Amino acid sequence: MGSILREANSMVLEGIVDREIRDRVAGLLAHQRDAPIRLRIVCPCIRDVLLPDGKTMSQHLRQLIAWKDARVTVVVDPRSMAEDDDQSFLQKLEETGVKVHCKRDLHAKAILLESKREHGLVVSSANLTETGLGRQQEMGIYILNEHRDVFQKLDSYVTGLLRQA
Repeated sequence: MGSILREANSMVLEGIVDREIRDRVAGLLAHQRDAPIRLRIVCPCIRDVLLPDGKTMSQHLRQLIAWKDARVTVVVDPRSMAEDDDQSFLQKLEETGVKVHCKRDLHAKAILLESKREHGLVVSSANLTETGLGRQQEMGIYILNEHRDVFQKLDSYVTGLLRQA
């Protein structure tokens, strides 16, 4: 947790691999960010994974919404989320205030966070599942407070996905 706090207001650009992806996801979902917060998660398949701080994805999202009045949007591929457990998880997210959208043929995987003073981005090959964040070989990039143009381009892309969903 100390490294996550030290990142606040600093500039970071790094390649991330395997379990580092899970660590950076947890860092973006940490609730010490200044409100208002807008969080967009784009991933074909998302599950209630356990993050390094011992909290699940849904616990982090619930805290961001309750403590920071975060606006959280999730875009998934309905074919990747067809199991009963997946549907139950999506319903649980909606009950906590997460806006869930479905987009067929979705393959992109990114988390975009924008707060009062920060913008952060994780783009990776990993689905937000135990397998994707813990067992498979995955890679990606993590950006915090750098390359605003890259963040804005991907944010615009997500806005387009939401219009189509």
